[in-house]
Amino acid sequence: MPSMKRETMKALLWKEWRETRLLILVAPVASAIIVAVFFVAHLSRAMAVPPVDFRLVMDVTWVAIWPLSAVLVGAGMLANERERGTHAFLFSHPIGRVRLWTAKVLVHVPILGLTMLLSLGVSVSATLLVSANPRLEAKSDPVIFAFLTLGFYAGAALMSSVTSRVILAIGGGILVGLVQYGIMQALSWPMAFVGIPHQDLMCVGVLAGFAVVALWTSLRVLMRDEVGSRRGHARPLITATIIGLIALPTVVLAATYLCLVRPRTDVLYLQQVVPSPDGARIALVSGGNNPVLNWIWLVDSGTGQSEPLWRGFSMNWSPDGGRLAFVSNEGFAGFPRSDGSHRLWIGDWRARRRQEVQLPELPGYASQPWGLLCPPAGETAAVSGLYIPLDSEARRSGVRHFTMLFRFGEWNRPLGALDFRSSIKQWADNGTQLVHTDHSKGEVLMLSADGKHRVLPFSPLPDQGYAIASEAGPMVAAVSGSGKKDSELRQEWRIEVLNIRNGLKRSMSVNARYVRARLSPDGRWLAIGVPNAVTIYSVDSMSPRMGPLAIGSLHEADRGELAGEGVRYALAWRRDSQYLALASTRTLRILDPSAGRCVSETSLSWLSIPQSASRPYWWPQVWWLSEDKLLVQWADELWTLRTDGTERRCIFPPKRQRVVP
Repeated sequence: MPSMKRETMKALLWKEWRETRLLILVAPVASAIIVAVFFVAHLSRAMAVPPVDFRLVMDVTWVAIWPLSAVLVGAGMLANERERGTHAFLFSHPIGRVRLWTAKVLVHVPILGLTMLLSLGVSVSATLLVSANPRLEAKSDPVIFAFLTLGFYAGAALMSSVTSRVILAIGGGILVGLVQYGIMQALSWPMAFVGIPHQDLMCVGVLAGFAVVALWTSLRVLMRDEVGSRRGHARPLITATIIGLIALPTVVLAATYLCLVRPRTDVLYLQQVVPSPDGARIALVSGGNNPVLNWIWLVDSGTGQSEPLWRGFSMNWSPDGGRLAFVSNEGFAGFPRSDGSHRLWIGDWRARRRQEVQLPELPGYASQPWGLLCPPAGETAAVSGLYIPLDSEARRSGVRHFTMLFRFGEWNRPLGALDFRSSIKQWADNGTQLVHTDHSKGEVLMLSADGKHRVLPFSPLPDQGYAIASEAGPMVAAVSGSGKKDSELRQEWRIEVLNIRNGLKRSMSVNARYVRARLSPDGRWLAIGVPNAVTIYSVDSMSPRMGPLAIGSLHEADRGELAGEGVRYALAWRRDSQYLALASTRTLRILDPSAGRCVSETSLSWLSIPQSASRPYWWPQVWWLSEDKLLVQWADELWTLRTDGTERRCIFPPKRQRVVP
């Protein structure tokens, strides 16, 4: 008898293998089709072979192909036996139903794992053949989706145990899998809000537990199955209907999003990046559109070690680099304030302590700070925000905008204040002057540390105009467009540069779609960027010192640039004003305006152009951390590299940290 059971078990294993082995080819073939579709779509945009976004191909592979393959495998648990009428024959064999269930699982799980690995291999190999610089990573977490795939299989196996129709088992498996998917999406907000650590491990545990429960339930249903009984033919339909009605919100939520719950280390996008004055650390705000979920992270620029500090946004460093000023609406137990108000905080990142800044009160008004800005040198701080009327009748007349100057730490005695619709722009003249733009009147104003303010003699600024200043020098520049665009959407831009010490003003005009202006910290140089070109001018004579320097090419524009807008790039002056960093989507150049030459040029082709629904339009950003070290923000990633192109390191997000040779 034991030998007969053993032979029967062996026969069952071979039977399951013969019936399901062709399913191994489903996922690899689907992955190859997906790669071909992406390749044809990219090829139609350019005559040359363009790089394929490998991350998007990988996402499609394990977000869609893996779960669907799991449902097809799991639906063969028992529904196909009932549909063919062979389940009565199987139950009559001298083998327990537990062993029958075990035989099917022992065949299904390896087949499922094999088809996942083959589809992964097809995606990797096919993309390596058509992509010049692929990045072997994806935006979603493959580990979580692997366990979600197991959950889809368990759901299909469960539905297959209670129905005699394979199509119902497939539909029920998809429904049960979407329920898991939706539950994880519904839990993502409270998990991120509460700040639970190791959210990826929690997700894996929940999905694995669900799969075990579903498989155990399918075994119990199989143990109670009565051969030849017609009771419960409507049970699968009733069960699916009840599950669908109960889980309808989670199913809708799961069908809406293309990503599972993300741990806090896998951010949606970077909202703000601020290096410390000495460049040793980087403070950043990561999260989503909801400020409640925004976290302030502290990243070591040398090692890449990062840790979350507080929930908040709109942050800035103190002059000594030991404290962070930020705005938060966090209230009791981490929940947002019931009145929706914001508070200004000063936090000591070393001691992990923070203190709320009590701003001067205005009778009948509640303060709503926007943020705090400190100059690179000195102890002066500027706070901007709103005064909101407490009385509902007075609130109809509007709120009052304010900007106040303080000595850092002495928040009860403002040095000066302005009351108009303004936004903090930049400090000038070694932190003694604060430059504002009042778009309601089209004026550029300057608030001094002694509390005095004056309107600078610039031409009226339209809504798209802006003002910039030199941190250490006395220069302030205003950039304004005429608003009259030609057939190519270009307009005349007027750039005026004013010396706030002697009142000497110079001006020039540029005809372009847009203008990106950067004054050097000492006020000697002015970098003007237009689509596909950058020119460095001498402020004294307003004559070109370098350029125009062409940026990129037509092929580079095909790598994700917007048509007509030119190549995306960023400009950053070193603090001593000796060098200008020009980072585009292809190269990093270090320019020396004094010598009129390009000191170094480094290729950035090892960075791929991100194509994310959350960032359809993005620009690279660059900062100087030290004399020979730069920080580059590439969409949602932060990289540090030397000016000669060596020591390339991704320092954020933590899960993507790596060094590129």
